[in-house]
Amino acid sequence: MKKRINTPNRVFAKSIFVLAAAIFLVSIVSKGQDGISSKDSAGIMKYMNEISAKIDAELKKNKELYNEMEKALGQINAIKDTALLDAAIDAYTAKYKDAYGAALKNAGVDMNKCASDLHLKYPYILFAVNNFYSLEWEQESKSVVYEIKELSTETTTTTTLSSFTSDKEEQCLAVAGSSTKFDGRNIHSYAEAAVIGGCATHGSLVKKVDLPADAKKIILKLNYTLKRKGKAVSQFGLTGASSKGSVKTTIVDTKTLQYNYYAREIIAPLHWTAKYNKEKDYTNSIDLTQYKGKTLRIEGKAAAAAFAEYVSNSHADGYSKITKAELIITK
Repeated sequence: MKKRINTPNRVFAKSIFVLAAAIFLVSIVSKGQDGISSKDSAGIMKYMNEISAKIDAELKKNKELYNEMEKALGQINAIKDTALLDAAIDAYTAKYKDAYGAALKNAGVDMNKCASDLHLKYPYILFAVNNFYSLEWEQESKSVVYEIKELSTETTTTTTLSSFTSDKEEQCLAVAGSSTKFDGRNIHSYAEAAVIGGCATHGSLVKKVDLPADAKKIILKLNYTLKRKGKAVSQFGLTGASSKGSVKTTIVDTKTLQYNYYAREIIAPLHWTAKYNKEKDYTNSIDLTQYKGKTLRIEGKAAAAAFAEYVSNSHADGYSKITKAELIITK
């Protein structure tokens, strides 16, 4: 059988396809959330591909170790159970951390410096090292948190806000999958990728309420949790995962009252892994009295994206969970 050779033109064509696929997936997620632009995401991937090429060249100098790591990654990529996958990633990290670190040192790659260099180029993104040798970045809004210490002692009516309107979008390339599911006021977006390409999905829940014009006082109690979870196993190419969630409260055609946005993304270089699992709770009591007669709008969003170059494995989950949404009205 004739051996297939990766000529420069073929490698270049693969890189162009993967880059185009990643930009496409990022554009889908960007519809669901604020965040990193497609152009900047492409720049980050290009940078990481260059780093990965150096690491790969150094690892190949020890063929026995290289083949052993490649076999182990193949076994990890075959695992479907998420709990077992987490354990396998931890075991791989513990076994090969020193050898992989030595390869980076010999290749002249310092991941902390990589994170610093990327932050200088993209100052609005806070880069950090994940799982020793992968990269991650996080974005979080700094919205005001409202707290009202004393409520009216007069007779009040409490209305629980439910029946939110839902919307979602899902896109996949090659061997991958995604879904966005709704459960009451909760959104869960999930994406995974196994070979060239990936998936992206986002969903939203919206509730509009006309505030009574004759109310003496109107208080909104709004509690929610934003959660991100993801993992990436890079066997033959870059692998990444992205999770995002947000909740925004506005008075229609007037102003934004509060907006919290929480996102995390990871990229694992060749022959390495990355993962994250973070959540944050928010509690708000907002005085809406000055907006009586106007329309309140509450919107929750969640998004997830996963991409893989060649044979790899990535999963991403984004959650937006509104645990309390109540209007307390005094007339």
